[in-house]
Amino acid sequence: MLHSNLQVQDSRGATGWLEYVVAFARPFRMPDFFLIAGLFLRNVINRPWRVYLDKKVVHFAYFYVLWAGIQFALFGWREAYKAGEGPAGIAGQYLLTFVEPSGSLWFIHSLALYFVIVRVTRRVPPWIILLVTGALQCVGPTTGWMVPDEFALRFVYFFSGYIFARPLFRIAEWGLAHSRLACAYLLGWGVMEQYLVARGWSALPGVGLALGYVGAMAVVFTGGLCSRFRATSWLRYLGENSIVVYLAYYTAERIAVALRADRLPDIGTAALVLTVCSVIGALLIRATADRLGIRFLFWRPAWTRVQAAAPAVLKSVPVANRQAPF
Repeated sequence: MLHSNLQVQDSRGATGWLEYVVAFARPFRMPDFFLIAGLFLRNVINRPWRVYLDKKVVHFAYFYVLWAGIQFALFGWREAYKAGEGPAGIAGQYLLTFVEPSGSLWFIHSLALYFVIVRVTRRVPPWIILLVTGALQCVGPTTGWMVPDEFALRFVYFFSGYIFARPLFRIAEWGLAHSRLACAYLLGWGVMEQYLVARGWSALPGVGLALGYVGAMAVVFTGGLCSRFRATSWLRYLGENSIVVYLAYYTAERIAVALRADRLPDIGTAALVLTVCSVIGALLIRATADRLGIRFLFWRPAWTRVQAAAPAVLKSVPVANRQAPF
């Protein structure tokens, strides 16, 4: 939604109503993403390095390298060419994507890095890491480079998801068992969130850190409440295919723009339509890849795996019971 909204507003030179939704979500959308990404890390943190690297580093590195290359081949080189870069400059811009992550894929690049950092610091007392990274989030240093700047803003939430996984799951279970109180929390949080965003206070040191946590819990409660209803099963499907949406939505968005899906008169509505087209388009790209036999776009090939081969007995597991690598 953020990217689609920016695309439409930049092309029209005006602001639409969807900007208010984007602004409301800004304090919690990335904290929530990284906190949830760290929730299941405790299950694998002590596995052998070979297994850990395969599941938590090479996995994300493969998809980043592949899709950063796809995006650069489709769009990035044109932008570099329009900026006056020659062949050497265009090649340099591509190589820079491995140091300075490419646009919408930056969080996949960050995840691989964060998994390594947690593993090598797992003997450090957690309170020290929380204190240091929490202070970094409040200070919000701006070096001009995405990797260190985003690390300062996001890592504390990722580490919190890892350290506080058990109490967070208990809180989620409490929300399911006490749906009325969970709804009361969501109502109070929503009013507070909107008030602080409207006042421009949501990014203040300490306030932004706290809003990230309370907003993440709001998302957890919302997800738990939605899981009760059959009508929201499409959200579960999107969650199960989240890596597909994350990898391909930017490409789908570019296609939707080329097809003029963002040409509705109302700017906010046009941005919302482009958002929906980006998500659905990403799923259609995956379906097309499956039909054309190019599943490596969303499934890691065997040659990219670095962990020891699984026992032969696992090869007989029915396809329907296998879990997707993402």
